[in-house]
Amino acid sequence: MVRKHVTDRRASDIARREAAELSQTITEQAPDGLYVTDGDGAIVYVNEPGLQMLGYEAGELIGRDSEAALRHVRPGVTTDDAIWRKDGSRLAVVCSSSAVQLDGGTGSVVVFRDVSAQRATFHRSELLYRTLIASLPDTSVFLIDHDLRILVAAGEAISRLSWFDEEIIRG
Repeated sequence: MVRKHVTDRRASDIARREAAELSQTITEQAPDGLYVTDGDGAIVYVNEPGLQMLGYEAGELIGRDSEAALRHVRPGVTTDDAIWRKDGSRLAVVCSSSAVQLDGGTGSVVVFRDVSAQRATFHRSELLYRTLIASLPDTSVFLIDHDLRILVAAGEAISRLSWFDEEIIRG
């Protein structure tokens, strides 16, 4: 009877260890940054991609207050979401967070993705759009996204289209 109990406990320990190793592998191989905070907002874990994006070494963020260390600007506070890197530069991100139960209470898991390149591309497109509008006053110009949705439009011909949504017209 005792032998079966010990065998069951060993099997359970092995299963738990394998699950922990799988979780660790997944978070370390994910393309996105991930950090976990405890109930007080102290950072208890940061994955390797997150450390690389932020310029930190392993362990440098552990125990630090997430708001103070990363100056994380959350959606709803401003229109952009950002995290600051170790060197003080701003990293444009999209992120999501969710509550997580930890031994010491409820913490949070924050997953973030660097969107600097996408935002830079949009800003270049916006600059080109404004240049075209200024240079070609008698021409209608559309700025469309990769799915061929019209983001903004300007020009006299557009204002004559009764079906065109007024909210995306800029002049």
